[in-house]
Amino acid sequence: MKIFTTLIVVFCVVSFAGCKKPLLDYRKKYLGDYSFSIHQSSHIGGISYDTSYTNDGTLSKGSDLQSIQITFSSHDAIEFVFFEDGSFRVKNYNSCIGEFESVNKMKYTLFWWALPGQGTESVIGTRK
Repeated sequence: MKIFTTLIVVFCVVSFAGCKKPLLDYRKKYLGDYSFSIHQSSHIGGISYDTSYTNDGTLSKGSDLQSIQITFSSHDAIEFVFFEDGSFRVKNYNSCIGEFESVNKMKYTLFWWALPGQGTESVIGTRK
């Protein structure tokens, strides 16, 4: 009987010690509705373009546990790989640098280039 009891105790200890705690979802504190100030600058075929505008949008969880998505009121969406330190980049590309300055303010700059031009999009988002 002592062997059986000992085996049960060992089994329980191993089972509980082997269980991993669920990961803390560090994206949650940043989610919500934002107002975005957007500045776009490009040079295409010898012509320069420069425009600024605002757009409302929503920051939500992305398609996996390490992504976030911004959906603008125009229904355009962009998904980012999100890191625990509050930084992020465009999913599958390194052409975007972004970070949260606080839980209420984020910014990113997206770089693009293609024949015959190149451009940047700088965005500052403030939680409503």
